Amino acid sequence: AAIERQLPGIGDEAAGSRLGSGLLSALNAGFGDYLAATGNALAIPMALHLAGRPVPLDTEALDAAYPSAGARIALLIHGLAFDEHCWQPGKDAGVDIGRQLEEEFGHVPLYLRYNTGLPIAENGAMLAVFLESLLATWPQSVESMILIGHSMGGLIARNACEQAAVDDLLWPQKTTMLVCLGSPHLGSPVERLGQAVTTALHSTEITAPLGRIAAARSQGVQDLRFGPGANSRTPHEIAMRFIGSTLTDDVDHPLAEWLGDGLVTLGSATAHPVTGNIRSARIGGLGHMALPTDARVYKQIASWLKEATPS
Repeated sequence: AAIERQLPGIGDEAAGSRLGSGLLSALNAGFGDYLAATGNALAIPMALHLAGRPVPLDTEALDAAYPSAGARIALLIHGLAFDEHCWQPGKDAGVDIGRQLEEEFGHVPLYLRYNTGLPIAENGAMLAVFLESLLATWPQSVESMILIGHSMGGLIARNACEQAAVDDLLWPQKTTMLVCLGSPHLGSPVERLGQAVTTALHSTEITAPLGRIAAARSQGVQDLRFGPGANSRTPHEIAMRFIGSTLTDDVDHPLAEWLGDGLVTLGSATAHPVTGNIRSARIGGLGHMALPTDARVYKQIASWLKEATPS
C-alpha cells in the first residue's frame, strides 16, 4: 500500500517519485516472479523509462520523447533491485554515462526498467523481442546500437543476444558492443551464501518457517547463484566487454579477488564462459553500486568504443 501511494495513477501525467519506484524495484527483486504470475499490478513490465514514466514502443511516442533521436542508440540496463535511476550520478561525484555517450559518440541514451525477480532466461527472451520492436519503431533507421548492463542487467543482455541469434532476429546485426559492469557471469557468492542459510534454516522444526520465507525469494535472485552459463555461439560478432572491480585499490592485491566489488568477485565479473570478440578490464577501489556512475568506468567504455570505430 505504501508503494502504491507513491506511484502515478491511471491517466496521471506526473511521474511517480524516485522513492516509490525504488521501493517497487526492491519488491520486484524479491518476489517479482510471484507478482507477475498472479497478475499483480505491482509487477514491473519491461519498458523504456524517461523522467520516471514509461515510453510506449510506437514511432509517434518515441519521436515525442526523444526529439533528438539519431541513428545511434545506447540502451542502459540496470541490475537487481534497481531501476533506471542507478545511472544518475550524485550531486558531488560521478558521471552520467548516458549523457557522455551522447555528447562524445552520438548515441541516444535509453533507459530500461524491468522486473528483476523474473528468471534471467525469461527476461532475456523478453528483451530480445523488445529490442526487435524498438528498432522497428525507432523514428530513424538505426545505424548502430550498444548495450550496457550493470550486474544482472549484463547477464540479461547476454542472454538476449544468444536467444536472438537462435531465433534469427535482426537487431544483433545492428548491435556493435555489449558492455557488462560487475555482472556475475560465474555466479555470486552472496546468493550461494543465501542458499546455504536457507538450507540450514530448513534443518530444524523451529527455524523451518524462516527457511520457507527465505526460499520464497524470486527465481531472478536464485539464478545468480551459479551464473547463467552461455551459448558457445557469439551472435553476429558482437564485441563483448566485461568490467570488474574490487574494493582494494590494487587489483593485484591478495584480497582483491576474494573481496571483489563487495557483491561480485573479480573472476566472476571478468572470467566469462563465452567466446568470441571478448575484452575485459579491472578497476580498483570501486564498489558494486558505484559502477554505473564511475568516471573510470566511462573512460574504459569510451576507449573500447574508439578502438571499435573505423578511422
